[in-house]
Amino acid sequence: MLITIVLFTASAVLIPLSASAATYCVAPTCNDANSGTLASPWKTIQKAASTMVAGDTVNIRAGTYNETITMQNSGNSNNRITYQSYNNENVIIPQDFTISKDYIVVNGLEIQGSMNIDGTYGRILGNYIHHGTAVFVHGSYNLISGNRISGHAWDQITTGWGNGADHIVIEYNDVSDPEGLGEDFMQYMGHDIIVRGNYFHDNLSNGRHNDCYQSGGGEYNIWMIGNRFGNLDSVQYYMVGSGDHDHIWRNNVFWGSIGWGFNGSPTAMRVINNTFGTALGGYGYAGSGTSRNNIYNDWGTECPYGASSADYNLINPTTGTEWCVTRQPHDLWGVDAKFVNFTGRDFHLQSSSPCIDAGTFPTTTTSAGSGTQIPVAEAKIFVDGFGIADGDSIQLQGQTQVARITSINYTTNVLTVDQPLSWTSGLGVSIPYSGSAPDIGAYEYTSGAGTTPPAAPKNLKVTPK
Repeated sequence: MLITIVLFTASAVLIPLSASAATYCVAPTCNDANSGTLASPWKTIQKAASTMVAGDTVNIRAGTYNETITMQNSGNSNNRITYQSYNNENVIIPQDFTISKDYIVVNGLEIQGSMNIDGTYGRILGNYIHHGTAVFVHGSYNLISGNRISGHAWDQITTGWGNGADHIVIEYNDVSDPEGLGEDFMQYMGHDIIVRGNYFHDNLSNGRHNDCYQSGGGEYNIWMIGNRFGNLDSVQYYMVGSGDHDHIWRNNVFWGSIGWGFNGSPTAMRVINNTFGTALGGYGYAGSGTSRNNIYNDWGTECPYGASSADYNLINPTTGTEWCVTRQPHDLWGVDAKFVNFTGRDFHLQSSSPCIDAGTFPTTTTSAGSGTQIPVAEAKIFVDGFGIADGDSIQLQGQTQVARITSINYTTNVLTVDQPLSWTSGLGVSIPYSGSAPDIGAYEYTSGAGTTPPAAPKNLKVTPK
C-alpha cells in the first residue's frame, strides 16, 4: 500500500461553532431520505451542501462520490460551514470541486480534478488535489494550508484570472509535477499573497515554459517565505510581469537546473536570506533588486549581481563563469558555505561555516521607544498573516526575546507585536536569529543545538492511497 503524507495546520481544528450547530454524516451506500446522522447517513455530499447553514459540519465517510456539488449557503466569521472526511477516512471526489460560498472549510478530501476557490475567507486544509487543470484561487482572504497538490495540466496553483484575488495565504503544502503535465508551480494575478513553508519539487521537463512563479503583470506585495524548491528541471525561479512591484523572496532554498533564475527585477524586489544551492547547469540569475544575506553556490553562467543594492552575500562559482563586476565590502567570494550535506541536499550550515553571524539585519528601528508598536525603516520585509494566519516572529538586535507580529501598517512602517519590547534608534530587526547577527543563507545555525530546521508541521495526517 502506498502511503501519502498530508500535512495541515492547527487551523483545521480551531473552527468555532454556534450553539445550534448541526453535525451531519454522509456515506455512499446510504440514502438521502435518511436523517443524516452518523447512525443513519445521507448518500450524497450534495444533500449536505443543500442543507447546511452557518456553523454546520458534514462528516464524509470513506468512498467515491461521483457528483457535482453546488453549495447553498455561506458561513460567517464565527460559524463556518465545514466539509471534512470522517476520522481521516479516504474520501474521493473524482472531478472538479468548487467552493462558491464564503467561510467554508474543506478538510481531508481527495479531489481528482481542479479546485475552484471562488468564495472568500475559506480554509482549504489537508486535502489531496490532483490531475485537474489547477487549483484556482479567485476569492480573497483564503487560507490554503497543508495540502498535497500535484499533476495538474496547467499551473499547480493560480490566482486571479479576471476575478481579482488578494490577501491569500498559501502555506505548508506539498506541490509537485513529477509527470511533467503542467507548466508553472504558481501563477499569480493579484496582490497581497503570502507563499510560506511549502515544498515545491519534481517538475519534470516537458519542453514547455516552466517557472516556479510566473507573474501575470502588475502584481505587488507578494511574499515568498521559507519555501523549499527542489529537484528543479530547467525552470526559472521567477518570471517578471510588466508593472510588478514589491516582491519579497526570503529564507527560501533552491536546487536544480535553472533557466534565468530571477528573470527580471521589478521595482522594490528584495531577495534576502535565501540559499541557491546549485544550478546544475543553466544560465544563472538576472537582476534581483536588493540582494542581501544570500548564498549563491554554483549558479551557472551568470552571477546574481544585476542587483541594485547588494552586500553580505556568499558567492561561490564552483563551476560557473564569473561575470560579476562589482564586489561589495561584506561579500564572501569564492568561499565554501560548508553545508551539512551538499550531496544529500541538506543546506543547513556546519558549525564551522563562514556564513554564521556574517549577515546583516534586514531593517532597523527609526526611533527609540518601548511598547508593542515598533517603527522600522522597511516593514514590507515582514508579514502579519492578514488576520487569517500567523504573522512573523521578530527579534531585536542584541536581545533574546522573540515577539509575534499581529499587524503591520505598511504605509507608516510600524510593526505591532504581541508583547512589549524596548529599543533604541537604529537597532537591527530580524526574524529570530542566534549569535551576534543573522547568518547568511536560508537556515540559521544555533550553537549547541546543531541547525535550526524549518518549523514542524502540525497535526500530521496519513491517508492511504
